[in-house]
Amino acid sequence: MDIRINSNSFFVFDLDDTLYQEIDFLNSAYKHIADTLAPDLKKNIYDEMIERYHRKENVFGWIMEQYTEYMGDRDISWFM
Repeated sequence: MDIRINSNSFFVFDLDDTLYQEIDFLNSAYKHIADTLAPDLKKNIYDEMIERYHRKENVFGWIMEQYTEYMGDRDISWFM
């Protein structure tokens, strides 16, 4: 089997408890997003993100609605 990789290639991994616990990945990702989005508010944003995740809410939709002023000209693609 040949797999061709170039500068436009990327890999996607399924991380829901397969390689390591999903919550560990989310904690790290949410902390990074909170720190990048609004460093002075990161604790409050991070805590709210975790709570919304556990309530099975749309965390990224909430961020887009609540923190638009901190995003400047960025769109949701900067999360990824």
